[in-house]
Amino acid sequence: MESGPRAFHADFDRAWNLMLTWPDGGDPSPEWLAISAIVRHAVVTHYSYEDICNGGFEQYFWNHTGNLAQETVEAYEALGLPLLAETMRNAIALFPGGYARGRLARRERLGDLHSLDQALVEQWSKLDSVMFAALADADQNAWSIAVNEAAAKYVRG
Repeated sequence: MESGPRAFHADFDRAWNLMLTWPDGGDPSPEWLAISAIVRHAVVTHYSYEDICNGGFEQYFWNHTGNLAQETVEAYEALGLPLLAETMRNAIALFPGGYARGRLARRERLGDLHSLDQALVEQWSKLDSVMFAALADADQNAWSIAVNEAAAKYVRG
């Protein structure tokens, strides 16, 4: 493995591009799995943070980032952030008709984003609040933890 910040950013960009081109509903590709776990953790925690803090779980599950909900739970667990992992699990469990890895299947189950079932919106909003509070806490900031661990690993080589 190459070391240093450039290697980390190259792997992060590669993981990001794989996430963008993930086959709808497909399982992790060999290329995704070949990227170090800590970089995958950095990618999924960063983009879950971006979507959830921007538009809550509704946006997260509506967008392609929701394809990696299970990987995000695994990343939070691996980073020692059980509250975030449990909150993600609870949000996944609320998904109408069961969680689907594919974005199109999730959108079909949700229907129109602007007319979601209000009971679901309220339940997800409560979980949004848990995520916001945990992500604001420096000890629970998954993105910082993942990047710091990845940076240390890439600097050590």
